[in-house]
Amino acid sequence: MTDSTGTPSTPAGWYADPAGSDRLRWWDGTRWTDHLADAPAASAAAAEPAAARASGHVAPEAPA
Repeated sequence: MTDSTGTPSTPAGWYADPAGSDRLRWWDGTRWTDHLADAPAASAAAAEPAAARASGHVAPEAPA
């Protein structure tokens, strides 16, 4: 994806919290939000498809 200036952009999704917590933080495609979620258990991450792990996107739903 690219933004209107042609700069690559990261799609909205749950990513490792850049603040350093063990939780996930919602990236809305523009900025980090205050929405946090528990990271999946290690066994769930191992079962996750490699493409999803590589992208960092771990949850398909936006926060409520």
